[in-house]
Amino acid sequence: MTTTTFGKWRLDQPAARARVEAALRGLDGPLPTERSEANCSLRLDFARGSERAIVRQFTNGTLTLQNANPNGAAPAALFDQLRACIEAAAGPAAPAAGPGPAPARAASNGPDPATVFSTTWIGTDEAGKGDYFGPLVSAAVFVEARSAAILRELGVRDSKTLTDGRIRQLARTIPQTVGPTGSVVVRILPERYNRLYDEFRREGKSLNTLLAWAHARAIEDLLAAGVETDNVLVDRFTDVAYIRARLLRQSRARTLNLVALPRAEANVAVAAASILARASFVDWIERSSRELGVTLPKGASDAVVQTARRIVAQRGQDRLATLAKLHFKTTADVLGR
Repeated sequence: MTTTTFGKWRLDQPAARARVEAALRGLDGPLPTERSEANCSLRLDFARGSERAIVRQFTNGTLTLQNANPNGAAPAALFDQLRACIEAAAGPAAPAAGPGPAPARAASNGPDPATVFSTTWIGTDEAGKGDYFGPLVSAAVFVEARSAAILRELGVRDSKTLTDGRIRQLARTIPQTVGPTGSVVVRILPERYNRLYDEFRREGKSLNTLLAWAHARAIEDLLAAGVETDNVLVDRFTDVAYIRARLLRQSRARTLNLVALPRAEANVAVAAASILARASFVDWIERSSRELGVTLPKGASDAVVQTARRIVAQRGQDRLATLAKLHFKTTADVLGR
């Protein structure tokens, strides 16, 4: 059996690149070392014991995963974990060019997120985790067969494929379709987000645990509103064990069928949750921009760095903490560290 030592993906959309970066940074274990490299917008060097691997996001959209173990040692758990992380966020790796082994592909015989449930279920998603400015927003939506069919007819799909205008339209329609107790949005503002992130890191937990905390809050609120279902669908890279443990503490997960699948946004309930979360995030960005008199860019680009430097120069670092997720590498660029 030949061992795969290299993986390659094509990520043309900024949203896809942000999703992969957030997933990689959220993995449990030591934080990766960030390095500069020509023609790369991001390079992360991972180390676990004697294992080494490098992820490069090239400016032309290509992302690569390279085995970097000393003396050419075969990749093991670290490489496989990184490959699975990227494939869950971006899909299977591209076939290898020319002779040699092709990168392993994600399993195709698992449940289809779109059809994993057919009676009643809750879908959850979040927005803002890849954006320097703005809150982390989680949402949960409850559907049954009829409301799910209506949402599909309305064109509800993953918010990353929709314009902000269309997201706003659907965000008004979704609550009308699922009823007054069928959806919940939880907005974690930057100041609280930064405190929670620091608390979780001190406890040795990852960004994924913070994301799970946000998902669990939305699920709790929806269950508390009286929806009746045992089925919940979340994205694979949400910390499902944490969600289950938190819900058990609230005595609400005794029989919960909590399913985690990659690319869960293909499910209409998760897609609806992604739209509600994104609409709330965009609303905060636009309202805060008006209040500041400064347009807050989305993502984590050079424009974000320049805007953050302007805010610090005019209003100080304390004001930045009310607007941004300070653990991003962007903070070091802004403050010249």
